[in-house]
Amino acid sequence: MKLVGDELRLAATDLSNHVACGHLTTLSIANARGEIEGGYSNFDPLLKLLQERGHAHEAAYTEHLRDAGKRVESGGSLTLQRMREGVDIITQASLERGAWHGRADFLVRVETPSREWAWSYEVIDTKLPTETRAGAVLQLCVYSDMLATLQGCDPEWMHVVKPGPDFPRDSFRFDEYAPIFRALRSDLERRLAHALETYPEPTANCDTCNWRDRCDAQRRADDHLSLVADLGRNHRHELDRQSIQTLTALSQVRLPWPHKPERGSVATYERLAQQAHLQYASRGRAVPLFERLPIETERGLARLPAPSELDVFLDFEGDVFIGEHGREFLFGWYTKDCGYEAVWALDDASERAALEQLVKLVMDRWKADPGMHVYHYAPYEPTALKRLVGRYAVCLDELDRLLRGRRLIDLYSITRQSARIGVESYSIKCLEPVIGYTRPVPLSVTGPGVYQVKAALQRGTPQTIEVSWLDDVEAYNRGDCESTLYLRDWLETQRARQIATGETIDRPPLLDGLPKTVTETLSTTAQTAALLLYGISPDRTERNDEQQARWLLGHMMEWYRREGKVTWWEYFRLLETTDEQKLDEQKAIAGLTFVEQIPDKRVPIERYRFPPQDLFL
Repeated sequence: MKLVGDELRLAATDLSNHVACGHLTTLSIANARGEIEGGYSNFDPLLKLLQERGHAHEAAYTEHLRDAGKRVESGGSLTLQRMREGVDIITQASLERGAWHGRADFLVRVETPSREWAWSYEVIDTKLPTETRAGAVLQLCVYSDMLATLQGCDPEWMHVVKPGPDFPRDSFRFDEYAPIFRALRSDLERRLAHALETYPEPTANCDTCNWRDRCDAQRRADDHLSLVADLGRNHRHELDRQSIQTLTALSQVRLPWPHKPERGSVATYERLAQQAHLQYASRGRAVPLFERLPIETERGLARLPAPSELDVFLDFEGDVFIGEHGREFLFGWYTKDCGYEAVWALDDASERAALEQLVKLVMDRWKADPGMHVYHYAPYEPTALKRLVGRYAVCLDELDRLLRGRRLIDLYSITRQSARIGVESYSIKCLEPVIGYTRPVPLSVTGPGVYQVKAALQRGTPQTIEVSWLDDVEAYNRGDCESTLYLRDWLETQRARQIATGETIDRPPLLDGLPKTVTETLSTTAQTAALLLYGISPDRTERNDEQQARWLLGHMMEWYRREGKVTWWEYFRLLETTDEQKLDEQKAIAGLTFVEQIPDKRVPIERYRFPPQDLFL
């Protein structure tokens, strides 16, 4: 967004930013008009690196199109002329409509007649993420709408091209998204015409927003309700109805909860009030206050296994923007008998080897002690293990047994069900003063090295990584592993204190994790797959055509079973979440109440006509 004369010019990113955060629009307008300055206090160097990678991806796709025999010409001020000439591909196409201006990465010619020509164009945008997000689709809509003014007709399709072999792409029908896009565009244009007062409500966009420090300072000055841990926007709307607008006000509400909420349960707001009270009472203290929660069957401390000398405390360092699929570039774990160990995984081969080494370590320790468990904090590590097992087609049965046997213990969920702590965030780093852990190397020291390693791996230049950076990452990861151990021991202390008061707290049962049946068919399939894959390199560049065919067939033997496992793993994970947690899950449905039976009136679905494949050679 920028001011040209007396007119504010809008770009495609302004619409996606507006949808992400209305207050960001307010700040952008004021900044463009020179009313406020700043906005770069939260600048993340990795964002600049992503921009570099985005430009490289765009350049690589351009060369791919040229190699396929397409006529590729630069657009800019010549965009309309190139369209009249019928050029196959137009890069950096300059588009505008009213206050909207922008440059589409590519326009691709299609043989659908426009108002003036026997052909027309559709928009292609190059994006790095493997999953196309809503903001990217909105930007495509902005470009497609501006393109329609040049050629006199709406494009039928719009496309996102992603990195990878043959440049995979997602295609979207413009007319399916146009009504939503036009409504959102009108809302933004009204904001330009009529100044509205907005508040910096925290959103998912805050993590990468350059105005974050400014907004955070305002919320703290206002003692805003968003400072209460786990208090979301819907909760704030409900509390605003009751004239409760600050953390202090919420902390002083006397229980039982005096109001009947329109949404959610009374128990939820009582929990939030108690959380606010602890945070208010913890202000100014070096160690936040905490309180133990009542014992519940199969929840909290009742889910804490008995400690074993062979327990493993696990933490990964990863980045979704490394390579085509993301990378877990450091596998770290701590054990009482061997201390801290780290395995680096800077490429596919070493990542697979690190996965196999970790799983073998865990299975060997489990065999040596049936009471051994693997502890982690939050769901990241189990999710990463499932993803890696699916990607490399190794350790499937071992991971399945670990999950069946409930050997992966999430201390985050146990902590949340066991204690209430006076902190704004339940990140393990925020809990360290409470559990008594001090990192040997401060986060401020290790942070730059972590950034440098991620940057080198994102650029595809691991050879530039310095030893001091690796040491920083290992120190950072070691702190997380040791902190997980300290948290487990702190929870054990709380359990012992509860028992000392006369409470009875059971341990979870020890399960062997073995499947109920192993059919002869599965055994034969696994043996056949092993024979097909015997002696074949996991590196594609080292396989000839015959070996590649055997490699594909061997992995296909187990493919359906692997994919079925993923579905069931997710199903059982969701079963363990509470009704309130299910509200935040994309793959779960919660909070439904029966209203009435709806008559079955089925409508036939029209068959879509998909875009021709040869446009994306």
